[in-house]
Amino acid sequence: MLKYKGHLEGETFDFIAVDNFSSVVVDKCSAFFLSHYHTDHFIDLTNRNHAMKVGEIFKKCKEKILYCSEITKRIFLSNKNITCFIPEEQIISLPVEQTRVISNHSETGNDDSVFVSVTLIPSGHIIGAVMFLFEHEYECALFTGDFRIYPNDISKLKSLHYSDGSVKQITHLYLDTTFATDRFPTFPLRSETSSLVVQLVSEWLSSSPNHEIHLRLPYKFAYEKLMTDLSKALNCKIRVQASVYELYYKYIPELDDVVFPCNTDVNKHLNKHRIHADTCDPVKCAICCSLSLRNIRAIKPCAFSFHKNEKKKVLVFPAFDCHEMIKVPYSTHCSLEEVQAFVRYLNPKEVFTIVTHKIQHEYNEVSRNIIKCIKNLAVPSTTKSIDYTFNLSHLERLDGDDNDNVVVDSDDDNDSIPMDSPPW
Repeated sequence: MLKYKGHLEGETFDFIAVDNFSSVVVDKCSAFFLSHYHTDHFIDLTNRNHAMKVGEIFKKCKEKILYCSEITKRIFLSNKNITCFIPEEQIISLPVEQTRVISNHSETGNDDSVFVSVTLIPSGHIIGAVMFLFEHEYECALFTGDFRIYPNDISKLKSLHYSDGSVKQITHLYLDTTFATDRFPTFPLRSETSSLVVQLVSEWLSSSPNHEIHLRLPYKFAYEKLMTDLSKALNCKIRVQASVYELYYKYIPELDDVVFPCNTDVNKHLNKHRIHADTCDPVKCAICCSLSLRNIRAIKPCAFSFHKNEKKKVLVFPAFDCHEMIKVPYSTHCSLEEVQAFVRYLNPKEVFTIVTHKIQHEYNEVSRNIIKCIKNLAVPSTTKSIDYTFNLSHLERLDGDDNDNVVVDSDDDNDSIPMDSPPW
C-alpha cells in the first residue's frame, strides 16, 4: 500500500488534485476536487497567507477549477476567511451520480488535451461528502475521501459497475484507512445507534419537564444524520450554537426542520425543544438556557472509545459539569471489516492510503490488512474501456460554463436504489 502524495498518479490523471492545496500541488495541477467540508481536507487553506497565495494563483490562471458537491460549495463559500480568495466562478459544483468530463486544459493548442470523466458518488460520511470516480480509457481511479459504505450496499453503487452489472476495474484506489486497524474490527450500524440515542433521550426528557439533553459533538460538522433521526423521532428541533448555525447550517436548507440557532429568544422554545447539540461542554449549554447542570444528561457519539476490547454498548461516566456523560458508538468512517469488504469487492490494482498514519507499526498493520484482501481475491474481471477523447459532439456542454465541462449522455435510468448506508 502506497501513500497519497496530494495529486493522482499516472500521466493521465496527474493534473488532478483531491483534498490538497499545498504550494507544489497548486502550481502543478489545474483540476482540484474537495470531497467534503472538514478542515483536515483543505488544511492548507486554513492558513490565511497561504490561502491568499492560492487565490492569486487561481486568479492568474482561469483554467484552475475547484470542483465539489453543491452542499459542500455552499458551506465552503460561507467561510470568507478561506474561500473569498478563490474566485467564486472558479468553484463549480457537480451533481451527484452524474458523469461529467473535464480536461487538462492544454495551453499549446495541439491535440494533446486529455479528457477524463468524473462521477460523484455519495460517501456516507457527512452531509455533502462524496467519492470521486475518474475514468479515461483503461485507467480508472476512485478517491473515497472519508467514507462509510456498508458491505451490502457496495453492489448498489451503479457508478462502480458497467451497464452489464460487472464491476469496473479500479486501477488506482485512494482509500480512507482511518479505522483499518485490528483495534476497530466492527462498528454498529448508525441506524442502530440512532435508535439507542432516541431511547436515552426519550427516557431522560420524560422523567422531568426540567430535564435537558446536551448532544456533545466531537466535531462541529459530522452528525447531521444523527440529529435528523433524533429530530424526526421526537418531533422537535435541536438547538445549535448560533455561530455554527451562521457558518454552516444556515446554508443547508435540508436541515431547516432539524436545527435552529440558540439565541436570546431560545426560552420560548424550551418547553418543546430541549435538545442542545454543540462541541462545547454542558456548562455553556446550561448558561445559554438558564438551566441547572444537574438537569442535563450529556450524550457523546464517538468511535475511538469503542475498540475491540470494549464490550459495552454504552459507556456511562459521572461528570462534574452535568448529571452524567454517556458515550455511544457512532462512526462516520468504515470499520476494518467494512474497509476490507470494500477492497475485496473492487479488487483494485493499486491502493493508496489518504490517511497519515504517523506511527510506523500502525501503518504497517493497516497495509497488511488491506493488501491481504487483494491477494485473497479471484482473478480480476476483464478491463473495459470507455473512450472520451475523440468526438465530443454527442456531449452536452454545461449552460453558462466555458471551461470545457460536458455532461455524458447515458441510456441508464437514474433511479436510486435503496441503501442501508445513509447518504450522509
